[in-house]
Amino acid sequence: MSIILKDPYCYNKEQSQKILNELAITTIKQITNTTEIFFDARSMYNDDTNIDSDKGMMAVYREFNLLTPLTNTRSYDPWVLRLTFDKMKMMERNIQMADVYYAIMSRFTMESEDIHCIYTDDNAGLLSMRIQCFRDNDEGKSNDDQEDMISTLKVLEKTILNDIILTGIKGVKNASMYPNHNFKLYEPTLKEFQQKTRWIIQTDGTNLKDIFMHPAVNAYETFSNDIYEIYETLGVEAARQAIFNEIYEVFNLSGNYVNSRHIQLLADIITNRGGLMSIDRHGINKSDRGPLAKCSFEETPDIIARAAIFGELDKVQSVSSNIMLGQEVPIGTGSVDILFDEEKYYEHLSQKLNTTRSITTIEGKTNERELFQAAYCDNLF
Repeated sequence: MSIILKDPYCYNKEQSQKILNELAITTIKQITNTTEIFFDARSMYNDDTNIDSDKGMMAVYREFNLLTPLTNTRSYDPWVLRLTFDKMKMMERNIQMADVYYAIMSRFTMESEDIHCIYTDDNAGLLSMRIQCFRDNDEGKSNDDQEDMISTLKVLEKTILNDIILTGIKGVKNASMYPNHNFKLYEPTLKEFQQKTRWIIQTDGTNLKDIFMHPAVNAYETFSNDIYEIYETLGVEAARQAIFNEIYEVFNLSGNYVNSRHIQLLADIITNRGGLMSIDRHGINKSDRGPLAKCSFEETPDIIARAAIFGELDKVQSVSSNIMLGQEVPIGTGSVDILFDEEKYYEHLSQKLNTTRSITTIEGKTNERELFQAAYCDNLF
């Protein structure tokens, strides 16, 4: 998609970048540096850890628990899923650690609390998060149970990294922006055009409906190259124009000149039935043309056999079918028939003859042959 923003967002790089971050999908995987699974026995019953880099974070949580003790007395499993994040990427996308926490907790604790999650402050030198599952009881677990717990954490890790979306619109995988330095805007107060730099957002992936609903997006100038999505969202006329624009741009970039009427004719053929018809055997052979015209393109034996089995009729109105039968093609001069009305001709000739006879009687001519020739010559000239 090429997304045009409204005024004044499109003229400001920072505001355009902010909107870009709102449009492109950001998953936890995109801002994560590492993921690890540790065995931390000291974290089972209290906020303590054997991992040196996490001791500061756990100390802060112990202080908060002293101020507001938790009512939940369940113990944690000793296996810990630990994630570290890229601070620069989070700042670029305006994402905080609390956003990551609430996204994870809303996914896995919809009905009951299944996991325990703690994280560092946004100002910490190393942004990290610890995720543990609650234990069902305080009894020791066998090796099989331990292996199951590790497998559970691996599935949890995969789900967190790939399935949880922090920000963005569904379908928009990635986005970038570039400046248009040659954009000219008419200023009514100055009564002249002013050249400005307008920022345009381009996306990998499309979602016209949700993009149009964004308050900062100019829906009148934003467009997509997904013809089927345009057809489903805006209708067949918009799809026809999109087809024309795409084909014209290909020829324009190649440096070859093609008259726009040829491209418009092709776009009309694709959309004239109210939908989108592919220009190949799958689309053309589904049209209402006769079997002779269809078999002149592709799949000749199949089309002729099907026409014979089902008794299809060809009205021999197309170019191909007339050429096959050695007939005049119904285009150009072949599309016009001239019929000569002899009765009307002789009736008109008789009127001329009577008029000429009355004139020659006055002049004294009585020869019938001369009268007829005179009337015939008057009719010609």
